[in-house]
Amino acid sequence: METVFVIYRSNAEDFRFDHDYFVSEHLPLVRKAWEQYGLVSSTVTHSRVLDRVQEAIAESSLQPGTDANAIAGLIHGFLMGLSTQAREGVSADTTQRSADALLALWGQPEDTDVAANRGR
Repeated sequence: METVFVIYRSNAEDFRFDHDYFVSEHLPLVRKAWEQYGLVSSTVTHSRVLDRVQEAIAESSLQPGTDANAIAGLIHGFLMGLSTQAREGVSADTTQRSADALLALWGQPEDTDVAANRGR
């Protein structure tokens, strides 16, 4: 199975990815065009991660002034790397410890869904 990552980037300071438009309008066009070639699924991750980081800043789970784009990039990069690690045979335990370490930057791993779902 092949995986294709599409990254949108803009140098404009006021650029904001329109997630709702992308999901409701653009992805259906992509699916329609590519299903005939075997497209199985499509998803948007970076903008969702960025939205969640911004929410965490707004609700004071993360410090005011936190660079939301940098944190979202860190988490998104980690998520993209998981499939590569799995293909290379990295154990589930090592992956779990890595996720806990990453989420410890946000708060204590014990406070995360990842730790709560350990062993599932």
